[in-house]
Amino acid sequence: MRALPNMTVVCPGDLTSTEQLTEAAVAHPGPVFLRLSREPVGRLIHPSTTLTLGALWFCGRWGRGSHRHRDDAGGGAGGSPGSGRRGTEACVLYVHTVKPLDAAAVCEVATRTGAVVTCEEHSVIGGLGSAVCEALAEACPTPVARVGLPDTFGQSGSYAQLLEAYSLTAGHVAAAAKRVMSHAR
Repeated sequence: MRALPNMTVVCPGDLTSTEQLTEAAVAHPGPVFLRLSREPVGRLIHPSTTLTLGALWFCGRWGRGSHRHRDDAGGGAGGSPGSGRRGTEACVLYVHTVKPLDAAAVCEVATRTGAVVTCEEHSVIGGLGSAVCEALAEACPTPVARVGLPDTFGQSGSYAQLLEAYSLTAGHVAAAAKRVMSHAR
């Protein structure tokens, strides 16, 4: 859907963002592709938080920093490991809007961390990982590990079975972070 002109691509990952971004999609003046999971989701973001299409949510930490919300962002960004060393923390960026992607925010994170990991329940071709790679290649080259579905047709199964089959578990994401940190700037 990213390849379609003027298409906004939204992929909410919790109940708060699903509620708020569905309303925002209806009010949006152009076309919006709203991709939802079949799996029930809980709340990761407090309901009092105001989310808008394209606004980037920093839900991880910069070292010992606390949660940050960026209201002026024009898109989303991918998650990034803070360091490959044991005991260090990651900065996690929650991406609910894949297009338009806020390249400046992606580069800010990449510059701070030296490497980026994207994780999505989507093909690594044409999704969030591709968007982040494109943004970084143009503005601030940074090692990236993309965690997502390989170039293959999907299969049926329970949500847990599919996460394991396509290497989308927390263990797989951690392994990708460790690999990419060995190439960090």
